[in-house]
Amino acid sequence: MTMIFVKRILLVFIALFLVPEFLSHLNRAIASDESPVTMAPVIVSAKKAEENFQTGDVDPEQTTAFSATITHDEFDGKMETLANVIEKEAGIQVTQTGGFGSYSSVSLRGSSSEQVMVYLDGILLNEASGGGVDLSNISLSDVESVEIYKGMAPINFNRSSIGGVVNIKTLRAGKEMQKSITAGYGSFNTVKLAGLISHKPGPFDYLVSADYSGSDNDFDYLNPNNTREVPEDDYWQKRNHAAVNQHNILAKLGYDFSSDSRIDLMNQWFEKDQDLPDRSNTKDSNIRLDTKRNISSISLIKNNLTDFQLNTRTGFEYSWKEEAYSDEFGNASHAPIDVIYLNRRYSGDFFLESITAYGILNARIEVSREEFDADNKNTSESTDINQSHRNSFVTALQYSLMLLDDRVMITPAVNYTVFDDHRESGTEAIGLPETSHVKKEYVTPQIGFKYAVNTWLTLKTNAARYIREPSFFELFGDRGYFKGDIDIDAEKGTNFDIGADIHQSFGKRLILNDFRLSTAFFSSKVDDLIVMVYDSGGNAQPKNIATSTVHGIESAINIQLLNHFYLTANTTLQDTNNESNQSAHNGKELPGRFKKSFLGKIEFRYNGLKLFSEYILQQDMYYDIPNLPAGKAEDKKELNAGVSILFNDLLVTLEGKNLFDDIYEEFYKYPLPGRSFSVTAKYTF
Repeated sequence: MTMIFVKRILLVFIALFLVPEFLSHLNRAIASDESPVTMAPVIVSAKKAEENFQTGDVDPEQTTAFSATITHDEFDGKMETLANVIEKEAGIQVTQTGGFGSYSSVSLRGSSSEQVMVYLDGILLNEASGGGVDLSNISLSDVESVEIYKGMAPINFNRSSIGGVVNIKTLRAGKEMQKSITAGYGSFNTVKLAGLISHKPGPFDYLVSADYSGSDNDFDYLNPNNTREVPEDDYWQKRNHAAVNQHNILAKLGYDFSSDSRIDLMNQWFEKDQDLPDRSNTKDSNIRLDTKRNISSISLIKNNLTDFQLNTRTGFEYSWKEEAYSDEFGNASHAPIDVIYLNRRYSGDFFLESITAYGILNARIEVSREEFDADNKNTSESTDINQSHRNSFVTALQYSLMLLDDRVMITPAVNYTVFDDHRESGTEAIGLPETSHVKKEYVTPQIGFKYAVNTWLTLKTNAARYIREPSFFELFGDRGYFKGDIDIDAEKGTNFDIGADIHQSFGKRLILNDFRLSTAFFSSKVDDLIVMVYDSGGNAQPKNIATSTVHGIESAINIQLLNHFYLTANTTLQDTNNESNQSAHNGKELPGRFKKSFLGKIEFRYNGLKLFSEYILQQDMYYDIPNLPAGKAEDKKELNAGVSILFNDLLVTLEGKNLFDDIYEEFYKYPLPGRSFSVTAKYTF
């Protein structure tokens, strides 16, 4: 079955590769025709003129979605993680289970982490096996920028999403030779080493980036001794068994056949060895999670095909990830565990862009297969989700209609998705082998509207319908205390937002040089919310027993003063509601979401000097579903500061984080580090 589907993907991929070639020949045929052809007026796409912008990328000017882009300069030469970087944007919350390298998940506008799609260069990182994407498994050393689309996802991404999309774009080679090395050291024996070389001497280009990072994570914290309500028995101790080491290598090759034709090859290897502390911080526990991941892709871009101005991108991706989880003494579970999880994904996709007289038509097709296998070394029996696989087909169509001299944009779109899930083998509780098969298809429409009132004010609104398909874990269950349910439905979300972007530049001669403001009201309703239901014996099974609603306001402001001062502030106020069929949970707030959050940041820049300080405030969050008083998290108040100095080609950065030295738990019983310091040096050749 696997080889048959792989062959089908390859055939689709080859066929998609031939489409641009056919269009190219058609273009030459049209051009050679002696009879003149009269075409309708053609508008010029407002694509960025940046060197690294390619067909298939999302142009923020050509989408109605509320979005944010974090550039490489904002985290270059710092001891930052992806989680630290994106949590500073409005409408975004990150939950971490500890210090550097610990599990980190993202929520957009009150969504769950499973409802947020995370991409690496357009390659989906969310897995059918279940759970959100662990942001700690993505190194920042080879990242060019991070794009965040909240509430509405452009069809450039192959999967619709209730919460939104986070797209991590890796570095691309430029015309100039680039060579750099980076070294950093910080508290808790945190180390960072990175190197980069890239060049584009002609039609051929290459890029190689490699980095290592690690930390002992042995910070001090106040252990509540499992009795949070009795502070008298609390005691200070170091965090045990939280060390992490990870390696990351990115290699890229590219070749320009012409100004309109290009091929790219990419391979990224990631490896992490990690000790996991248990909730009680036991000294003699031995819990480990070792991760290996490889992503490979090849893509062909052919632009300006035929007189219809067609731009195309055809790609094929293969990725696999192996996770080895072991709990020798059963500290985090009911019994010792030693399991290897293996996930493979094959996909082929085709993206088409047609520039017309009145707008831009985008179309996308993707075929993929994902395989998941679990090998429990403590037993000879197969797990219930052993050898599961998901075949999927996605096609999407979007038209950006431009009116009133491009001041008005209306963007209707529709996604059609088919999921075909199989469990080829497994074992029921009574020991009989079984197979399961679930096939579902969905149509999810969306529409956006943008109106440039004048040069400084733009109004935007979006409405969309999205789904979140159940994972293998939720459909088929796992060994022990978790049982699947193949009859559960997908989560169905309806998103709406409306707001405005304001931008006005005043020149360098005035006190106020530049002003930007983005504000939006957002609303989301998710039907058939999947919730784990526990019976009296402690066994859990997923059920569609709830509806969730989220309403909120997010705002972000950026001001430049006196040419050298940069002020940033953003705030998010959101109200979440669990409309559960269980009366004990009905009307409660969704767990793990802060109700209020605020960030304020000031920077002073002068030549090669940068001084910066930021304050983060997050309030009103519950760890548990019933919102018990003991389950309410403490308010988070964090002050960070630092200085960067550029000496010719040497960039040195000193940072201090959590200067108040307070200990917080974003995830129940998993503390974050207190005060920490770091120094980083980057030398560019």
